[in-house]
Amino acid sequence: MQQNTAYLLESLTHRQLVGRRVRLSDGREGKIELVEYEAPERVALVKTFRETPSPLTRVGVDRMSAPHLPYITDLLDS
Repeated sequence: MQQNTAYLLESLTHRQLVGRRVRLSDGREGKIELVEYEAPERVALVKTFRETPSPLTRVGVDRMSAPHLPYITDLLDS
């Protein structure tokens, strides 16, 4: 995760994260639908498929999030 993006993500609140378009470490892009708060290990549910209803992808938000999850590398709408 890029250092500046990591610090920005950790400073954003739940309201500020939901609805943001993001790029993930595995190359996919999507919109954050929900953020599960168990800081410092927040996990976001991101809609990465166009279908509706769509399965949601679990991704790490904070640097302390589970290492097996893809993580957010860029905020696309900032």
